[in-house]
Amino acid sequence: MANTYTKIYLHVVFAVKNREALIPAIYLPELHAYIGGIIKKMGHTPMCIGGTENHIHCLIQYNLNQSIPDMVRDLKCSSSAHINRQNIIPFRFEWQRGYACFSISHSHIDSVMDYIRHQFEHHNNVTLEDEIIKIIKIMKKYDIDYDPQYIIRAPDQ
Repeated sequence: MANTYTKIYLHVVFAVKNREALIPAIYLPELHAYIGGIIKKMGHTPMCIGGTENHIHCLIQYNLNQSIPDMVRDLKCSSSAHINRQNIIPFRFEWQRGYACFSISHSHIDSVMDYIRHQFEHHNNVTLEDEIIKIIKIMKKYDIDYDPQYIIRAPDQ
C-alpha cells in the first residue's frame, strides 16, 4: 500500500500533583480549551477535554508522528506552564508524574465523550477510592502492570 492510513483514538488522563483539587472550577473551561489548542499544535485532533479540579481527561484522535510519552509530556509541560503564567494558584503548579492512556474503539467514542463531559456529576457520585478500585480492575482486565505503591488501596479479592 503506497499510503498510510490510521485512525487511533486515545483516552488520556493525568492528575494534579498529590491528586489535590487545586484548579479552580471557574478556570477549567479556559484550561480545557488551552489543552485542546496544545493538542492541535502537536498535530493531533482534540475530540473532548474535561475533568475536575484535580484531574484532566482528553479524548484525542492520535497522529502517529509523535510518540505517546512525548505527546503527554509536552501536553503536561505546556499546560502547567500556562497555569503558572496565569497565576491561577498562589504557588507553583505541577501535574503528578505519570498518566493513564487507553485506546478507544470507534464504537465507544460517544460514551467516552459523555463520560468526560460529565466528570463533575460522576465524581459527586463516585468516591476517589471507588474510582481507584475501578481503574485497578480495568488494568487487571487488560493485563496492565502497575506499581501498587502508587495505588491508594487495592480492591479486596
